[in-house]
Amino acid sequence: MEVVGIITNRAEIVRYKLSDIKSLDVNITIGKKPNINKEGNLDVDFVYIANYNQDVAKIIVEGRISLSGEKSKLMVAAKLLVSGKKIHGQLFAEITSMIFTHSVTVATVLAKAIDMPAPLPKPEIKP
Repeated sequence: MEVVGIITNRAEIVRYKLSDIKSLDVNITIGKKPNINKEGNLDVDFVYIANYNQDVAKIIVEGRISLSGEKSKLMVAAKLLVSGKKIHGQLFAEITSMIFTHSVTVATVLAKAIDMPAPLPKPEIKP
């Protein structure tokens, strides 16, 4: 599958208080109501949320990603999403990678506007 488009429907940042940031939690939720559009692409809604610890700030990016590819693979992905089953493997990696890249770009601009660090989670380093 190939990503043919990604749009932001809503981007919001709220700063609750001035405080040191000790942690950052990032979550991506992929919608359960996919749609095959008139061009034959699979449209999937998503929500990206970055929570800075202890209610310091919160960034929300909502949007839609559009994927093209073999109709049978698109239908399988759509059925998995509708059923609430998790998508694994290459498809999951492709979708979440594009959503993360897009959302972090938008969220970084928002964070800079209120003097917050970019919402990049610390990488896990394993020995």
